[in-house]
Amino acid sequence: MILTFSFTSSTTDTPEEPYLEYEGRRVSSSTSSSSSSNSITIREHVLAQLHCVIKGQSSAIRSVAWYVGSENMTTHSRLLMEYSAEEDTSLTISVLTLNITAEYHGQPVYCVIAHQNWPREATLSASLNVLCKCFGWEFYFGVLFLNHLLFLFCRRPPLQHHP
Repeated sequence: MILTFSFTSSTTDTPEEPYLEYEGRRVSSSTSSSSSSNSITIREHVLAQLHCVIKGQSSAIRSVAWYVGSENMTTHSRLLMEYSAEEDTSLTISVLTLNITAEYHGQPVYCVIAHQNWPREATLSASLNVLCKCFGWEFYFGVLFLNHLLFLFCRRPPLQHHP
């Protein structure tokens, strides 16, 4: 007597669309049109944590890398993985911790995910909008008089390129 068992599953091993999150708010997904519409506003001198979130039936994540501009910031991140047996779902979160400075203003932040079931890496991006603190006159601040009103504004300092 030969017994044959077949198993059919309605779920796949492909994760849901990944996304960036800051302070509990979804900021970007891999199908978002541009990083300019995905802006993260953060105050200067704040220790910020950005999350790259991947949900799916398995935690087949090969790697998660972080970049601010062209600088690799992956060493400032940690990878957290959870599995829910009830829902048969994995949750992978890469957390990037940054000490926000004025130099980050206008810079893109990227999360690059490699998953074993994807033909290529997924890249999530957003731009950083840094709000500067004014404790007096500093290099980053300027003054504008308009209709008898005084405005202080924050300028991004010139980028320094290191060879």
